[in-house]
Amino acid sequence: MLAIHEPHLTEEEFLRLPEGPHRMELLDGQVVVSPAPLPLHQREVLRLTLHLHAWVQAQASGAWEVVGAPLDTWFGPGRILEPDLVLFPRRPGDREHPVRVLPALVVEVSSPSTRRYDRETKRRVYADAGVPELWLVDPEGAIDVAWGPGLAAELAVGTLAPSPTLPGLSVDARRGPDAG
Repeated sequence: MLAIHEPHLTEEEFLRLPEGPHRMELLDGQVVVSPAPLPLHQREVLRLTLHLHAWVQAQASGAWEVVGAPLDTWFGPGRILEPDLVLFPRRPGDREHPVRVLPALVVEVSSPSTRRYDRETKRRVYADAGVPELWLVDPEGAIDVAWGPGLAAELAVGTLAPSPTLPGLSVDARRGPDAG
């Protein structure tokens, strides 16, 4: 279950909080705390991390970087979130906190406790920030791909689909040894 803590905090106050065992995000002055994810969630994050890393390695530019949570990423004033995975079009500074590079792709792997938050609240934040592509992943089902202005275009992926914004990248909803 997500917990939202009062009182409202500024970005500066939020960034001074001590590191802890839970994922903490700042959303319009409120601190949102998530419990640790389930093994099923983490296996899916690892699968997708390896998949994205292979795509990054195949790019000639060497500018791309894929990073997983926890990583405080700035999506606008008072909006510091920790997506499960982000694909940056350039490497952020090693000491940049929060990271202020807009991701080219955000991946959220839903857990039962975060499904609605990921699909509604965080999707709206990513859309408002101008994120060009979002993968909403159900570790037991399909992947929804959203892209374009406001992340308004959407495709439910049953098996394999190309990324609509990143040439040569595809997402595979299949699980197991045959999945990419």
